[in-house]
Order: sequence, then C-alpha cells, then structure tokens
Amino acid sequence: MQIFSSKPFHFLLISSILFSFSVVTSIPINGKCTGAGYPENSTFWENLDLLLSSLTAKAASFSFYTDTVGEDPYRIYGLFQCGDVTAYECQSCLTYASNDIRPVCRTNFEGMLWYSTCFFRYSGFNFFGTMDSEGFGWSGRANLSRPDQASAMMKTLIEAALTSPTMSATDTLPDKTAYGLAPCTQDIRRRDCRKCLVEAMNGFNKCCAWEDFGRYMTSSCFVGNAAQRFFTGSKQHSFFLNKVCSNDEFYASSTSAANLNRLFSSLITTAPLSGFYNETIGEEASSRVYGLALCRGDVALDACRSCLNNARNDLTEMCPNMTRGVVWYENCLLRYSNYSFFGAVESDGFSIRHEYNDSDQKSLQLISTMLERVPIQPWMFAVQKLQIGESVSRYILAQCTRDLGEDDCRRCLVRSMGDLVQCCDGRKGWQYLTSSCFIRYDDHVFFNASILEAPADHTNEGERRNLKRVIIISVAAALGVTLLGSCICCCLWQRKRSSQEGKIFKGAFGCSIETN
Repeated sequence: MQIFSSKPFHFLLISSILFSFSVVTSIPINGKCTGAGYPENSTFWENLDLLLSSLTAKAASFSFYTDTVGEDPYRIYGLFQCGDVTAYECQSCLTYASNDIRPVCRTNFEGMLWYSTCFFRYSGFNFFGTMDSEGFGWSGRANLSRPDQASAMMKTLIEAALTSPTMSATDTLPDKTAYGLAPCTQDIRRRDCRKCLVEAMNGFNKCCAWEDFGRYMTSSCFVGNAAQRFFTGSKQHSFFLNKVCSNDEFYASSTSAANLNRLFSSLITTAPLSGFYNETIGEEASSRVYGLALCRGDVALDACRSCLNNARNDLTEMCPNMTRGVVWYENCLLRYSNYSFFGAVESDGFSIRHEYNDSDQKSLQLISTMLERVPIQPWMFAVQKLQIGESVSRYILAQCTRDLGEDDCRRCLVRSMGDLVQCCDGRKGWQYLTSSCFIRYDDHVFFNASILEAPADHTNEGERRNLKRVIIISVAAALGVTLLGSCICCCLWQRKRSSQEGKIFKGAFGCSIETN
C-alpha cells in the first residue's frame, strides 16, 4: 500500500486554506494507492481515462456521482464527492484529480485522492455501497475560541446529515466563531453513514477537536470544522454557482445596511409569486439601494423562495457591507447595488463547461434558432430539446432578467453566444451566466421536462430573422478574429523562415512557431 504525506506538503495546504477557503487548491491533502494493477497503456488505463472524463463532466451538474467503464476483466469503478462548494470549484477539483491520479498511482489497481474541496476514488473492483471508515486527520495549530460549543455542534451534525437527502450537513455557531461540515458519500446506506461518521468523529476528537480548523477524512465520510467559513451554505437545495462582490463598502454612518435588509426581505417575499421582482429602497440618494431577484422559469414557488433565502444569507456573509453584490445559484439569481442598474445589460459573465468534446457540430445553429424565442416570451424564458442526430439529443435553457426590454435581452444573448464560441463550442455541456441573462446546454434533462410539452408560442417572423442574423454575425466575427490571427501567424512564419531559420519567435496573437 502506498500513502503519501509530508509536513511541508501539509503546511502548503493548510496555509492556502487558512487564507482563502473559497480558492480551489491543486495540492492533494493525501493519496492512497493499493494493489498491483495493469501495465501502463493497457485497456484498464484507457478505461480510467474515460472514467475521469465522464466524472469531470458530471461535476458541472452534480456534487456526487458514480460511474463504471469497460467490461471484465478491465472494468473500472469510480466516484467523486465534492464538499459544499460551487460547481466551478467542484469541476476544477476533479480536473486536478484527473491530472494527478496517474502519476501518483501509476499501475495500482485502486487509487484515492483527497483535496480540500473534493474526493476521487477508482478501483478495479466494485466498492459502491461498501463503507470504509479507515482514515486520517489533519489540523491547524491555534485553539478555537469556544471548543466546547464547537464540539457540541459537531455532534449535532451527525444527526443532521442522517436526515438530509444528500447525507450531508453544515452548521455554524451563533456567534460565527466555528463552522462545521459532515458529509457521507451517497453510495452507502444511512446506517453505514451513521457508523462512518461516529468512527470519524472519534478520530476527529483525538486529532483535531481543539484546533482552529481540522478534518478527519475517510473514503466514505468526513467531519470537519474551522474558525472561518469553508462552505457555501447552500444546504444543497440549489447548487451554488458563483458570486461577485464589490471592493468598496457602504459609509459607516449611512442607513444603507438597514435599507439592504428591507430590500432583501421585499425581494424574497415578492419575487417567488412571478419568478422575478426588482425594487428600490431608500429616500436619500446616499443610502439608496437597488435590487432584483430572478428564479429560473421552471422552478416552483417554494423552491424559488428557498433558493433566494440561501442567496440572501450568502450575500450577507460573503459580501459584508459591500456596495454591490450578485450571487448565482442553479435555481435563482440575487443582485443588489448602490446605483440603479435596471434595464442595463451586464455582459460580463463566466462559464462552466464539460471537459470533453461533442462530436456533432449541428448544435450551434440549433441553439441560435432556439434563442430567437427567448426575448418575446412573457417571462423571457425558454427551454427546448434539440435533436442533433437520430439517437442524439441535447437540452437547452435560456433566460433574461425581466427588467430588460426585448432588444436588451436579445443583445445579452447575442453577446453571450459570442463569448460561448471562444470557451464552449463543441462541448457536450456548458453554462454561461451573466447578471442579465444566462444559457445552459447539456446532454441530459436538467429542467422540469413537463414544460417541453407546453405548446410553443407563435413568434414574429421578422424579429426571429433579425435575432438569427445578429447571432450569426456575432459568431462569425468571433471566429473571424481567430482565423485572422492564424493567417497573420502563418504570414509572419513564412517571412521569418527565409531570414531567421533555426530560431523560435512569437507571431501576432502570441503564436509561437519553431522553424528548422
């Protein structure tokens, strides 16, 4: 058996977590490799590569997943579990695991890697549903300010995890001096989850209970606490995706904080009724705040309200006293600012994407056609099943915030499509989100499928042609820039080749060309 661990290794990891829990570290906490396996480049390792690609792709949509690849005797089983982190952080962690596992467990039959934000395991035998409580602990050096209360909190987490649909729970002391997290992998039974967490808690009490942060980790569960928050607080009701906060704060003497609380309460109360609401609170311009709340068009009222409540809690804690903030969840968006942004298109966004390519190239045209419907829908929301082959289907959802007019919604989607060409074209699944609109495309149904059966609204043909034309021009322009860069590189290469053979030089757009 091979287990790697070192003091310098732990020091680097601990330092990174002390200063920023939200940053995905590429350094594994620990690794374990067992069993003599197959030679490199064998079918077993080809199947491992396929398994890693599949699990990394699923991390964009799931915080836990199991998969099996291949046939006996080269069949391989694998799973990943992410903590209460964003989809981007989960997928980034799985990408690191994909790069690290082969060098660490070169020819071993089974391997595991633990990171600060995820756990990955593969094996040549079926371990699904088998509880393993053998583990290890790691911790900080400073003492918690209220260790007795923190210990009591950790005990209650076990019961909370057992009643949770995802067998995972988080908690925080009222004075926010300690935070706790206790998840099990979702392949084991609840009674095995209890047993694993109890044994992990015993290990935790021996190694870490009095420290300012610590975890006891096994391949089936872990328990952990810290003096700083290290989870999103989404409670898994709706997957937390991302947040952005301003760098400037409200004036200490202003009533902005009170107005912001009133704003959040109003948005959370009113928005679920129609899926959207925007409002302004404050008499004086210096303390006035503006906000909007948007829920995904297929989400029920209770799920909308729950998502917005989580979003409010996260914005309050992640953007304390900041003048502007926005948070994205799988099911909702919540945004506020000290200036009016209503009706203005915010085109800066971020993407979450699968790591492997889609073999069918029809999807871009089909997506452009579908987006024509969004601006003229009553809720500026649309979904569609795209048939890109006889047996190949894809699913797409798009939505705009309803403070925008039709033209601005159209403009937001067009700009997003232009950015998508650069980051996501050819992927089997992706999301692109801004504060004004978002688009998601995937190889499985991720929305309420019943709305696919609703009759399609009749659209104005002229508007449809116009949006389609604008999207095609935007996409063509983005592709044209890339093509132009390639042409310039080639021209410079030809010119340079005749005069400076045997050198390496950089052409336009950063192209590096080596001549013989």
